[in-house]
Amino acid sequence: MKILKRLVVYIVAIVVLIVVGFSIWAYTPAKPMPAAVQFAESAEILDLGTGKALVFMPKGEQPKTGLIFYPGGRVDYRAYSPMAEELAKAGYLVVIPKMPFNLAVFGYDRASDIIQEYPSVINWVIGGHSLGGSMAAHYLLSVNRVQNPCL
Repeated sequence: MKILKRLVVYIVAIVVLIVVGFSIWAYTPAKPMPAAVQFAESAEILDLGTGKALVFMPKGEQPKTGLIFYPGGRVDYRAYSPMAEELAKAGYLVVIPKMPFNLAVFGYDRASDIIQEYPSVINWVIGGHSLGGSMAAHYLLSVNRVQNPCL
């Protein structure tokens, strides 16, 4: 019985260490360059209820096309701000959602909330960097399966 108690304590301790280690690892992404932080500070912050997102809106016009860009794994979502700013200057709405644990795998369906937030946008494009691109593709597959169960 004493050995069983010790084993349970060891297992619980290992699980706690794994959870704490994962949380520290996930919440310490690569820091964005100072220029990216500057662009991010000029963006609108959208609170989706499931998390926040940076929104880059074109000046003086209502965009008809929007881009949802999922960040790469453990990459700070503000790092993509310079690219988003340039696309907004070209007339596109760009939304970069912040992902749980800085991993798009835990928030691959954030695009649905963003699309609902901007009903005036007619055309949507979704993409991402690395893991974010994979999860954007996963989102599209899941949406297509709902609309077309034969896939």
